[in-house]
Amino acid sequence: MKFIIGIILFTFSLYSYAQSCSGPKPLVVPGCSVECKDGSYIQNCADQSCGPKPVPNVGCKVGDCENGSWKMECGCGLKPLPSKGCKITECKDGKWEEDCSNRKCPSIKPMTSPGCKVECNEGVWQQNCSKK
Repeated sequence: MKFIIGIILFTFSLYSYAQSCSGPKPLVVPGCSVECKDGSYIQNCADQSCGPKPVPNVGCKVGDCENGSWKMECGCGLKPLPSKGCKITECKDGKWEEDCSNRKCPSIKPMTSPGCKVECNEGVWQQNCSKK
């Protein structure tokens, strides 16, 4: 019985030794990872579908590899002057977003038809004649 247990332990120790990698890890190619498999180092380059990183555009940086292409992350640069009655909110996809929801209408209201009312909508007077 001790002999059988000894063989099992010896076999397990050989298996464990075969699973560990000895020696220094090899140089890793950018975008790859190194794994220890069956006693030797293997490079996993699954993320190499994008190829080498390109030179980024001015004001941009190269991000992660997604769906076979490098993602370019660009800033917006200086904030531009907003349109009248609007405000610049945030930088999104390399472009400044403008919010004109609080745009004020001209001080003079237009004439309305009887039974209608005039409302200011994003800087423009609109006539509302809905019947209730």
